[in-house]
Amino acid sequence: MDFKLNTKQSINNSIPQELIGYWRIGNRRYEFTNDSRYYVHDLDVPYELVDSGSVLVVAGTRYNRLYGNPAELTGIWLLEDDPTEEWNLRSDGTYTYHWPGFEYFGDYSFTESTMNTREMRAVIMESSGTIIFLITHQAQLLSLWWPHNGTL
Repeated sequence: MDFKLNTKQSINNSIPQELIGYWRIGNRRYEFTNDSRYYVHDLDVPYELVDSGSVLVVAGTRYNRLYGNPAELTGIWLLEDDPTEEWNLRSDGTYTYHWPGFEYFGDYSFTESTMNTREMRAVIMESSGTIIFLITHQAQLLSLWWPHNGTL
C-alpha cells in the first residue's frame, strides 16, 4: 500500500529509535515516524456506495453525501447520526475529517469494496520514558511505554 506523506516540514524532536516503525493490532496499524509524527492506519475496511451513490456505508457507519459525483467515492460526506461530523474525501487521495472542535487529516486508498486510511494524529516527544502526544485539538496526552522484543 502506497501513501503520500503530506507534511511540508519536519519536527526536530528526538524519539527512541526502537519506537519508530509500525505496530499492529487487528486491522489497525500504528506508525511512529522518525520526524516524530504518530499515524493511525485502518486497513481493509469494507465500504459501499448505496442509494444511487447518495450514502456511503463504511464498516456499518452511514454517511450522507453533501457534495460530489454519485458515481465516485470522492466528495463531502456527513455522518448520518451526527451531521456535524464531515468527511471530505478528495480526488488526490487525501482527506480531512471534521467535527466540532476536532480535525484530522490523512491519506486514503481504496478498491471496489475496501478502504485503507492513514491519519496523522499527533506530533510526539519523549521525556524519561514517557511519550507526550501533542494533539492539535486537545490537551497533551502522556503515555508510558517500553518496547520489549518488538512489542510495546
